[in-house]
Amino acid sequence: MLKKLGIVLMALLLMTSLSGCSQTEEINEVKEYGIGETAIYDEVAYTVTHIEKSQGSEYDQPGEGKEYVIVSVKIENQSDETKDYNELYFKILNEEGQVDDVAITLLDQDQNLGSGDLIAGGWKEGTLTYLVNQDEELKLYLYADIFLEEPTVIFSLT
Repeated sequence: MLKKLGIVLMALLLMTSLSGCSQTEEINEVKEYGIGETAIYDEVAYTVTHIEKSQGSEYDQPGEGKEYVIVSVKIENQSDETKDYNELYFKILNEEGQVDDVAITLLDQDQNLGSGDLIAGGWKEGTLTYLVNQDEELKLYLYADIFLEEPTVIFSLT
């Protein structure tokens, strides 16, 4: 009797672990979005609304062959609970395969996304500034789930 119970428990454990694997594969499937398209992850909507290139200011120059890319984003909490946001959840991917964080610059100080919490129905618009090589094809990676090694959403910035 105990032997049969052990076999049944092992079969249930195996089925549970296999079903968990297929759910993980679905979560890791990443779709690419364009400018103006909205990606929804965990009941939060993310939209890249605008891209601007800049040669900096009098006090903040990008250097030869470089430029600043200022990405405007909108985040909307469509859930019934508070969700956090952070500019550090966003990274830029260049043609050389480098993934970089936001640049430290004075260009977007009054509009930068920053970090905080959004209550249910709340929204935030702000900018993310990156220092990149001129005229590169770029992608914006969003790591909305900080426990995953891969981005949860990708935006093409071309």
